Amino acid sequence: MKFHLTMNAVESGCGRRRASVLSIICLLSVVSFLAQISSAQSAAPQSKNEAVNASPLDAPGLEEKVDALLQKMTLQEKIGQLVQYSAGQATGPTSGRTDDRDMIRKGQVGSLFNVTGARETNALQRIAVENSRLKIPLIFGLDVIHGFRTTFPIPLGLAATWEPEIVEKAARVAASEASSQRR
Repeated sequence: MKFHLTMNAVESGCGRRRASVLSIICLLSVVSFLAQISSAQSAAPQSKNEAVNASPLDAPGLEEKVDALLQKMTLQEKIGQLVQYSAGQATGPTSGRTDDRDMIRKGQVGSLFNVTGARETNALQRIAVENSRLKIPLIFGLDVIHGFRTTFPIPLGLAATWEPEIVEKAARVAASEASSQRR
């Protein structure tokens, strides 16, 4: 039921802009995934400069692989790539369901917010790349805009300090706390 509500939200005026942003994220994820596959199959670069200047987006045949993947995807799988749920501490919409792992298997979720710990992240990613039809990896994110353990003012409040060093320090603390989180 929630999946159908998501489809309705995509069709609404409010949901179109969010859907556009999420579709770009989805497309970049797919392109990145295919580029990794392509670059793993291609020959090693001839020099260090080639390795530094090589872009995964320039990989030969990448566009054809993306087109082929999009042709294989059902409408529900394409919409599923636009769906992002908060799977950890709720800071955004949760699925409201208890079968999140089944939704991942069916390609009904493209990204998850607030999943912490390598064990849980790897378990969910493994479902996406080993048990889903198209093997598209999930995108994971953390809501740390106000900090992680330490809560900081909203970005507008930080900007109002006119002290870039304070803003940088707050961002550094949030990044350090989020990257050291273990469960």
